[in-house]
Amino acid sequence: DRESMSVSLSGVSLGLTVSDFGGEALISAVVAGGEAAAQGVELNDRITSVGGLATESYAEVVSAIRRQSARPLSLTLERRVKRDDTGPGFVSFRLDEEVDKAERILRLMLASPRSGPPPEILERARGLAFLRVTKVGFALSGRFGTGLVVAR
Repeated sequence: DRESMSVSLSGVSLGLTVSDFGGEALISAVVAGGEAAAQGVELNDRITSVGGLATESYAEVVSAIRRQSARPLSLTLERRVKRDDTGPGFVSFRLDEEVDKAERILRLMLASPRSGPPPEILERARGLAFLRVTKVGFALSGRFGTGLVVAR
């Protein structure tokens, strides 16, 4: 699910950083207490228009922001709305969702003293791997999955 929002930034500094994630222009940093943060801009919001003109890629967003030196600068953002599911989660390709899934899985594991990892194992671990694999097959088979590895 996605929601759209518009912001109008009037400062010389926009108070945010835009990065290229697979060709999309995503917000990768928001200055705490800055104008963008005050207007509700969040990490991983995707910029879909600059100054009222639709943008399709990171390159278009950067070009449009550079061309529009006048302020205020209006941006339309698209935000993925988190689903409220109680299970470990479904297959996803976004890093923020993979991190959320890993957090839910770890919480479930730690909440279960019988099936969770022993604390002494976690204390000595050099990292954790959260992998979710789906296998499908009937005459032919296939395997599909995503995951996250966290190292100390």
